[in-house]
Order: sequence, then structure tokens, then C-alpha cells
Amino acid sequence: MKRLCAAMLLLSAVFSGLFPAGPAHAEAAAEPVVNVKLVNYLGNQSEVIIEPTDTYSLSGTGITLKANVAYRVKTTAGGLALHEGTKLLGEFSQLRLIPTKPNAVLLVNNRGYLGEMAFVKENGQYVRPVNTVPIEEYLKGVVPNEMPASWNVEALKSQAVAARTYALSYAGATIDDTIRYQVYGGYTWHPNSTKAVEETYGQVLKYNGRLISAVFSASNGGKTESNANAWGGTPLAIFLVILFLGKMTPAGPLTALAISGRRICLPLAPLDWKLNHPLFLCQ
Repeated sequence: MKRLCAAMLLLSAVFSGLFPAGPAHAEAAAEPVVNVKLVNYLGNQSEVIIEPTDTYSLSGTGITLKANVAYRVKTTAGGLALHEGTKLLGEFSQLRLIPTKPNAVLLVNNRGYLGEMAFVKENGQYVRPVNTVPIEEYLKGVVPNEMPASWNVEALKSQAVAARTYALSYAGATIDDTIRYQVYGGYTWHPNSTKAVEETYGQVLKYNGRLISAVFSASNGGKTESNANAWGGTPLAIFLVILFLGKMTPAGPLTALAISGRRICLPLAPLDWKLNHPLFLCQ
């Protein structure tokens, strides 16, 4: 996907709480959910193996999938067939599996996912799972796949806020788990990144009361870019052109300046690259 540096998104934008924060969060059902098409790790398969860690109900039927039992979802001429061993449980236009417990995990070709899982027939030949998961749990599967989980927790918090904001810009749509949107690894969490997501619970980035376009990138070559120069349109104040100058250290350059239109912006304080979000004052 086209993305700019997550750290720089914090320059001009304002933090905002999207839903109640604190240790006693609202029920997961109150959270926004994300619909994610599973492509990145699965590829295109005409048959997938699923295995629940707890019971799941098959929506619209009386079928219950048992814990720790392997099932096959396979494409057929009429749609999708569900098998338990050699036994055909039924053939359907699509399937939706709903966990009986919120912490149940469904293995899809040995990769775990929380939340609900739909299966549709794609392009007449592939089984395509679509995971519907609360956004905070989605983020716990995104942040360690977009930033090394060994990095400082403050950097991971920046990534969590950017990722949350970006995901919410697709509310109601179906995204996928690739770099076209955000890399989502399912239930492949890491303690450091999980902590970052939990300590920024519900926080998003807004400008003039609206969610920003929280695009980000793996690196920037020492300079960020204006949205107008990258994609055309009217320049947005949140996308400053940042130049990193001066002596390089293992933690990054010692000095930097920012340019916003014709304004020169200087750091408010000595840069702390461990925090990964320098602030600038524009004259």
C-alpha cells in the first residue's frame, strides 16, 4: 500500500478516544469490527483445513463444529462443501462460523484466528476465508507484523494508533491481510506489541475533528513527502515534508527540520528517537 512514516503522523494530528478506555473496557460487541479477507498467508486454495480450539456453530444450520477436530472446506460446482473426515456435513453457498466463546481460536491451515470466520467461493475456484474480528484484537495481529515487536514500546504505541486510525477509515468495508492494506497475522501476538495496543486502547488520530489518512511506510530514505506531491490534490497540514539532517547515530540523525508550504519548522526539543515521534514548531 502507499504509506508514509507512522511516527510523523503524530506531528500535527490530535489524539482522540474512539470508544471507552481504561481497564474495564466495554464489551467486545461495542467495539468496531474489521472484516479481513485472508490472502497473504493462505494464497489461493481450493480446499482448506480448519480446526477449532473450542466449539463453533455454523450459522443458519444446526451444525456445531467440535473442539480439536479437523474439518475440510472444499469448493464444489455448487459452492462449498464441509467435511468431517470422510463424512459430508453439507454443501452451502457460503459458511459462517461463530465461536461459542469469545477467546476461541480457529486454525485455518494451521494459522489461528479469533472472531467469526466466513468462507466464500472466490472466482469460481478458491475457498476464501473472511475474518470478522473486534478492532483491538485485529490490531494485536497487525502491529507485530508492521513493526518489529522488539522495538521500544513507545514506537509500538505510535504504530498501534496509526494502524487503528487506518483500519477505521475502512469501516464497513472488507480489506485484506496484505501490504495493500495492513499485514495481519491473526492470533500471532507478541507481549510488547500487545501492551502497546492495550495502552493506547481506542486512541485514533484526528485533524479538524475527522480521522486522518494514517498511511505509513517501512522507511522514508531520510525524508517524508507532502500528500500533494505524492498523490496530487490540496496539501494537508498533517503531511509535513520532513528532512533529517546532521550527524547520523545508531538511533538516527541528531537534527531535523520540517517544511510545511513555505514555513520552516524546527524541533521543539532535542530529538528523542527512542520515542519515535519528534514535535516541530512552525514559524
